[in-house]
Amino acid sequence: MLPPSQSRSILEPALNRNSLRITPPASWASLPNKGQLAIITSIRVVDFFQIASLQACMYKYLESFSTGATPSSISVQVGFLQGAFTATQVLSAIWWGRVSDTAGRKPVLLIGLIGTSISYIGVAFSRSYGALLIWRIFAGGINGTVGAARATLAETVPREYHPRAFLLLPLAFNLANTFGPSKVLGFLQVLSLINF
Repeated sequence: MLPPSQSRSILEPALNRNSLRITPPASWASLPNKGQLAIITSIRVVDFFQIASLQACMYKYLESFSTGATPSSISVQVGFLQGAFTATQVLSAIWWGRVSDTAGRKPVLLIGLIGTSISYIGVAFSRSYGALLIWRIFAGGINGTVGAARATLAETVPREYHPRAFLLLPLAFNLANTFGPSKVLGFLQVLSLINF
């Protein structure tokens, strides 16, 4: 057993209130790097918004190409267009992950956003199903923002904030799915009222 003077000196740092640091639990108010998190979230909102918007009007768009097509054949074409985008996005995800590990997250995010913008300009000016399919495949292959955004989010905030910070990604998805189709459908209604 230690003499009382030595045992007190051993316990003294633990009892000193100035040496104890009690960290508050992670909360939304204490989330660090809010500006960077807002940029990452807006990237995901834009990315999901374009997917949700295109899904809302793709059937009518394809219907305008072939007036004699049956509704079931147009639905199959819509399915192939969405499947082509998703398949190429899945197949290119590992490659984009490697590129973001070597070249950095920002270049991959910028390439993904610019490439997606170019692909949707191509979709807008397409006049055939084949052209649409090529642009959708290009959009899926160039879109490396999913993995890069998640990795950037993980690197932006300390580990104890990850449960709160990673909730921003589903929030971005839900915002885009809620407002994407409604904006496009509203725009289409306005266009249908205008006689060209």
